[in-house]
Formats: sequence, structure tokens, C-alpha cells
Amino acid sequence: MLFKNSVLLFEITTKCNLKCSHCFGNKSPNDIVSLSEAKMIIEKMTSFGIQDLILTGGEPFLREDIFTIIHYAKKSGIENIAITTNGLLLENKNVVRKIKKRLDVITALYIGINGATSKTHNFIRGEGQFDNLMRILISKSLINIPLGLDICIGKWNFHELDKFFDLARTFNGRYFNFIPFIPLGVGKSLISQVLSAEECKIMLELINKKRDEGYFVDLCFTPYAKLISKDLTGCCNLLSEFITVTAKGDVVPCLYLKDYNLGSILTNDLEQLYSNPTANYFLEPYKHQKNMNGYCSKCPSFNICGGGCKLVSYALKSTIFETDPLCPFSKDLT
Repeated sequence: MLFKNSVLLFEITTKCNLKCSHCFGNKSPNDIVSLSEAKMIIEKMTSFGIQDLILTGGEPFLREDIFTIIHYAKKSGIENIAITTNGLLLENKNVVRKIKKRLDVITALYIGINGATSKTHNFIRGEGQFDNLMRILISKSLINIPLGLDICIGKWNFHELDKFFDLARTFNGRYFNFIPFIPLGVGKSLISQVLSAEECKIMLELINKKRDEGYFVDLCFTPYAKLISKDLTGCCNLLSEFITVTAKGDVVPCLYLKDYNLGSILTNDLEQLYSNPTANYFLEPYKHQKNMNGYCSKCPSFNICGGGCKLVSYALKSTIFETDPLCPFSKDLT
């Protein structure tokens, strides 16, 4: 079993220094693997050929041994590391200095940005957070660090889609990752902010246009994006293109689908975990159209997206076998 073209998404901590109103993470401080366990996970995954790593949280830079983990990952065969962060700890000169020393392997820092203006960003992050973050990002010390924008899109900031590209130019943001808001965790209270299918389509069309203009733009939780353009990806090839390990060391199809836990990579190897029958629903979703409800059960394009984002269906319909409510192509068959 080889995963040379796969990405390891590793939640190295659940701790965070913000209390965002849309958060669907787990902030239990006890659910964090030790340094030795983190090394074991990386060693196991690189033995299967994985060369790309995303470190996520929580806030990854709250983990004091993060640079030890990065060093070990490089030593073990990881060639590219991206880190998702809220950006606040980039104010720490020591953190920035260490990042610059590891630009041989750190290829991007994706900054969580929830609005292109103070009103929309602060709606999620809290009063004063936009100005604070922008002050940090425009610092001269970050000029040579490859920055990206991790953008959660809901009704509160949908009208700003185009403005994020203008915002990025103020701090030399190079990469963009758009994520439709999914109401989980404390974010359930914002269910009214979920995009409509029509809004989701507008977002996809804009992103496709921006890619044609030369921007580096990716998407998550939108596998039907390929129906807009074959060049768009929805970041939903679960357990194959993306292998996700939680802060407890469990392998899950998606960081927020922990009810479909395959087991611990600390006590099992990947072949054992993938022998779990549940894994087939995610490894080969195209073979399970017969299990789907709604439009997906008869959709002629099912083999392209495999039934939409299972996390969205789970969050809004309480099952992975329901048609993704955000899919702009789902409609009554005539």
C-alpha cells in the first residue's frame, strides 16, 4: 500500500488561542499526542510514501515542540509542509525566525481569515481581531514567508468574495483556499449563515475565473466543483488523496467526521485500519450510489463527485448518505 501522491493532514493540537463563533473543532487539552507519538505517526506515514504534510489544529504554533516535529518530518522524508494558523503567533519574533530557518520544507502558512473587512472578520473572530491580524501580516518580518488565505465563506461574507484577492495584496498573500461554512460544534448556532446551493455555485464560478487569471486557488468540501471545471478540485478524496490523523492519533476520513473513526495509527498499521468496512464508503464512494438518498441516488454525474461532501451532508442531514445540500447541481429529476 503506497500513498506517494497523498497528503497527511495531522491535527497536532486541539488547543487554540481564539474562541471563534463558527468553530467546529475539539478543544479538549487532553486529546494531544506526545512528541514521541507524533514522531511515530510521521514515521509510519512516510513509510507508505507520503511526502506532503499539513499541520493543523487548534492553533499549531501553540505546540512548543512544533519545530521539532517539523525537523523530524523533514528527516523522515517529508518534502513539503503547509501549516494552518490563525496568524496571531506570527507576532512572536522567535516563531518567525524559526519558520524562516525551515523554509526548506515549509511551503505555505495558511492564515484563517473570515472576512475581507473588520466587520465580517470580527463577526467570527471577535472585536478588534481584524485590525490586530492585519497589523501582524503587513510586518516586514513576514515578507519572505509564503502566506496563504484560508477563507471560510458563509452568508456573512459572501458579498466579499472578490475582495479577498484585493486584501491579499496588502500583505503579499500568494495562495487562497475557500471553504464553505459548515455548522458543527459551536458553529451550529450560525446555521442561518450556511450558503445556499446557488451561492455555492457563484463561489465556484468566481474561483474558476480567478484560477484562469493566474491565482493559486483551491477549494475544500466541494467535490462537485469538478462539474464546473475539470481543473477545480474539492479536496474530498478522503482516505486516499488526504489521510487525516487526529490529535489523539486516530485515522478518520475527515477531521470533523470522527464518528467514522477507523482506529488508532499508534496501535495499528494503515492496512489494518483500511480493512475496516467503513473505509470503503470513503475510499470508493463511486461504488455506493445505491446507498444514497435524494438526487444523488440517480444523478448521472455521481461518478465524478461521489455524492458531494459527506461532512456537509452529515452536518445538515445527520447522514453521509444524503444529497449534499450545497451541491448546485442537485435538483428534481424530470
